Amino acid sequence: MFRLFAWCYAVVVLVAAIYAWGFDVALRNDPREHLLPDVLLAISTMPMSLTMGSLYSVAPRFFDLPFVQLTASTILGALQVALLFWLARRVETLRKRFE
Repeated sequence: MFRLFAWCYAVVVLVAAIYAWGFDVALRNDPREHLLPDVLLAISTMPMSLTMGSLYSVAPRFFDLPFVQLTASTILGALQVALLFWLARRVETLRKRFE
């Protein structure tokens, strides 16, 4: 059951990352704002994306470069998915041990 949740979450993060990267690369020279894809990625990686504020305060000039925030959000989402798969494996191991 937990592994199914991890797979569903992985799909959500993957779709949000593809959507955000596609829009940001395709519209990088467009003067209009297109924040919806980036906000969707930030919401889908919510627990870890809350660290972006502290990361920005440490290196504000670095995070002003193009695609750095998007790369950081994608990496944080991938770490979160990996953590969920690790937890799913751990839960299965503990379940087998106590049966």
